[in-house]
Amino acid sequence: MYARKQRPLSRKARGSINRAKARRLVVKCHEKVANAYANFQHKRARTFVHENQTVIVETLKSANMMKNRKRVKYRADASWHGFVVKLEYKLKEQGKHLVKLNPWYASSKTCHCCGDKIDDMPLSVRK
Repeated sequence: MYARKQRPLSRKARGSINRAKARRLVVKCHEKVANAYANFQHKRARTFVHENQTVIVETLKSANMMKNRKRVKYRADASWHGFVVKLEYKLKEQGKHLVKLNPWYASSKTCHCCGDKIDDMPLSVRK
């Protein structure tokens, strides 16, 4: 979608009126995609709010997520921080809670009943 709008733009002379028109078409295309992502995030956040009293999210470091070059585009487009912000204000207006966890919190090693933490857990034991 971008490529079809970007190609004619690259062929236009700088400073021309036709280049400005082509640039507006590219901007409109970018805006359309950004609105689609935002709409999806709003809908997903709304379903989380309606289904849960408390939502727990991990505070991810987006800079570390961008180190994988194969999935960088999709992770950048996903806008994790933007989703968490939308989720936070929707939960707040409903009187519900958002808990942000540390990325190094050992949730798979902690018992959900008694809170006991196991130091060493092989992959065969994890569920």
